[in-house]
Amino acid sequence: MSCKLDKKTSNDKYIGDWYFEKELNSEKLKNSHPVHPYEKINFSIINDSILDFKSGFFYLIKDRFTLPDSTYDYRFSHYYLGTETKYKIEKSNIVFFNKSENFWDTIKVLEISDNKIKVKNYNGRIFQLQKTENKSNINTDEYDAIIVDRSPCFGSCPFNSTYINRNGDYYFKAYESNTVYDNYYSKLDEETLKKILMNFDKININNLKNRYSLNATDSQTNTISFIKNGEIIKTIETYIDCPIDLEKALNELSFAYQKVNIKYEDNFSFSNKLMNTYFTDQNSKIYLKDSEFFLLEIELLKGEKSIKKFEEKYTLNFYEWTLKKTIKKITTDGQYYKIVYFDDSSKTIDLGYNFIKQNSIIKNNKYE
Repeated sequence: MSCKLDKKTSNDKYIGDWYFEKELNSEKLKNSHPVHPYEKINFSIINDSILDFKSGFFYLIKDRFTLPDSTYDYRFSHYYLGTETKYKIEKSNIVFFNKSENFWDTIKVLEISDNKIKVKNYNGRIFQLQKTENKSNINTDEYDAIIVDRSPCFGSCPFNSTYINRNGDYYFKAYESNTVYDNYYSKLDEETLKKILMNFDKININNLKNRYSLNATDSQTNTISFIKNGEIIKTIETYIDCPIDLEKALNELSFAYQKVNIKYEDNFSFSNKLMNTYFTDQNSKIYLKDSEFFLLEIELLKGEKSIKKFEEKYTLNFYEWTLKKTIKKITTDGQYYKIVYFDDSSKTIDLGYNFIKQNSIIKNNKYE
């Protein structure tokens, strides 16, 4: 045990929120690469027995729920086991029960002070973590709905869309690599709703960048949109890199379908995933992030069927993620949406307002 370690047996010095700050010995490691986000260690020690491992624990399920028209022969999916687990202090190290691997794992502690801790990870890299004071600034007024959309990847990433609002309305569409598939709705009870939203409400979204990314390929893109009074006020896009508290929050929301009582919802206008969506008219293109498009899809679900003729000013362009295409064309003036299916049937839906005008933020989107 390092002589720099406190000799007191209490866990008090360990209790708190610990966040990755920097690597200390990178110059000593041959052929060292920059620290990958997945290598960083972030955790909270809540009390003498519970540790919050922020990146979460997952149980891998193989060859389950493969769709008939899937482009893959098999698919993995994951069951989310949450972030909290048991821990104990042994010889100054943090020994915690790794729910993913079903064994006791170790965070090797080299040094600890009141607000700094030095740890060694599994491949010998030494990280310094900073203790951050939890100010418990909970903001419940800034937004009233959240959407998380998770893209496919070159592998088995959970590919889905989730919507939740403060009234407890919950919509979930599963496309691939989930433990269910199809479209669902639930009315969440107050306790479940509070638990899910609390993870987001602790985050000051105004301090978050619009995009976090790492220069790599084949991974998953997540988009998170925050809605206030039906208007998109902020959308965040993450690709591999993501603030750890936001990562925890989006995991808790996008895997909530595994915990809540869901029922089949067959009134969505689109049975498949529409991606890479953008409006075009004679002069412009207006791009939608995937989470922003899912808001439009929710609004279409709540809209009224109409027989009114309207000026088809915009065409909504899209890519339909399926081997069997179902949607031929979508036109709109912003309020009325005419959807033409591949069997040449069609319907028009009135949102009751102009989605494009109300969500002026989408006009700032760039194709990336």
